[in-house]
Amino acid sequence: MKRPLTLVSLLLGSILLSACGKSDFKDIDDWMANESKDYRARIEPVPELKPYVPFDYQAQDQLEPFSSAKIQAKKGAGNGTPANWKKEPLEEFDLDKITMVGTLNNKAEGRIALVKVSTGEIFRVKVSNHIGRNFGVITAITDSSVEIKEMIEDSSGDWSERSASLKLSEQE
Repeated sequence: MKRPLTLVSLLLGSILLSACGKSDFKDIDDWMANESKDYRARIEPVPELKPYVPFDYQAQDQLEPFSSAKIQAKKGAGNGTPANWKKEPLEEFDLDKITMVGTLNNKAEGRIALVKVSTGEIFRVKVSNHIGRNFGVITAITDSSVEIKEMIEDSSGDWSERSASLKLSEQE
């Protein structure tokens, strides 16, 4: 039963397709030929290419611009400390590992601060002692804080001052 239906649909499709063959549109074909005879496509000329000139790098002996060595701190360069600098014990600790635990008033030495480091040791410090890893110098001692001036080197090698302070730790 399916076979005659398939055969009929195939025959009907071929008849419909044969109707799409050669058409009788002579006037449209003539118009297209007449319009396209004077048409000239305008193509822009290809722009002239400039010759490649390679760049000759002359700074082989200088620091490469994308080198990680540029951002590493230079040891002992430009920081105002002598090469034979004898570090004080508190210069081995970061400031966040040092806490102020008290003050003393001494007639001979003036005001002294007591600071505790992460190892549990307690040190006596006074104005002009060095503290911290960034060349910190104690500039003032009050009842509640130790004021510090540090020298910080940025990635370009320039040094700038930064103020820091240790606040009195409230412990029971």
